[in-house]
Amino acid sequence: MPSLYLRALDWLTRHARQIGGPGALAQKLGAPRATVYKVLNSQKNTNAQDFLGWLEALGVTLVFPEDKVETARELRFESPTVISIKEYDGLPEGAKVVPPSEDYLAVPLVEQAVAAGAGLIPEHTVRDWVIVWRWQEAIRGKSNLVAVRVGKAQTSMAPTIHPGDILLVDRNDIHREPHPPGNIYLVQDPAPDYGLAVKRVIFEHQNRRLRVVFYSDNAVEHPPRTYDFHAEYGGEICRALVGRVVWAWSDMTRK
Repeated sequence: MPSLYLRALDWLTRHARQIGGPGALAQKLGAPRATVYKVLNSQKNTNAQDFLGWLEALGVTLVFPEDKVETARELRFESPTVISIKEYDGLPEGAKVVPPSEDYLAVPLVEQAVAAGAGLIPEHTVRDWVIVWRWQEAIRGKSNLVAVRVGKAQTSMAPTIHPGDILLVDRNDIHREPHPPGNIYLVQDPAPDYGLAVKRVIFEHQNRRLRVVFYSDNAVEHPPRTYDFHAEYGGEICRALVGRVVWAWSDMTRK
């Protein structure tokens, strides 16, 4: 397994690529361009304090083993006043109608790339909140949940999932060789692309090698993608699977 430093450096390199390269990263960090370039290309090591300072400036947080990651939030409902007895037959004028707050969770709606990050969801990356009933069978007992919207060009899972659908992803439900095979996950391609997609997942043993297969319901236009789990993911399931899709809100007019 790669060291914590190498994993952090890998993330920093990907982030630099996303924002325009080492120069853009150096400007964002307020650090010397030459230093950032050499660190990203493993030509120079920086001290731990500076390196951790870079990560902190980019919103990275460390989650220690004893830390409990919970992305979903508790709710508190305010008491509305019924203003028309005609609309609420049988309730007295001025009655309070309040659902029990403890029965619901507020789940952050974020971009797929944000959902793929480990640990807590930075507050500034939350686009909205989705309210879910916590006793739903697929959701009960889960707290490390995020909601993501399927992109306009993400048609690989049609007709099961369409662009614009909102998916509820459990980031704790990732296991090596998940059972049963074929469940739907938010997955990540290996380096150098690190592309994110919603796919069904199976693991295959071939010639003493473990391979992970991402396949689509729309297989004609989107053929399966197969990767060597150890060679391309370092044997780390969290680098391949972001989380399992446990619920979805879908436009039923297209079904």
